[in-house]
Amino acid sequence: MPVTEMIQETINRLLSMLDGGELSKRLKPDRARVGGGGAILGW
Repeated sequence: MPVTEMIQETINRLLSMLDGGELSKRLKPDRARVGGGGAILGW
């Protein structure tokens, strides 16, 4: 697994703990258009 994927997976897990999983569900299908953390990280 590439390092970038590991980082993204870790961030997704942290986000899911913080927001109950709602943001993570939106991140996985479409990272390009997601707002918030995804946009800040340039995914």
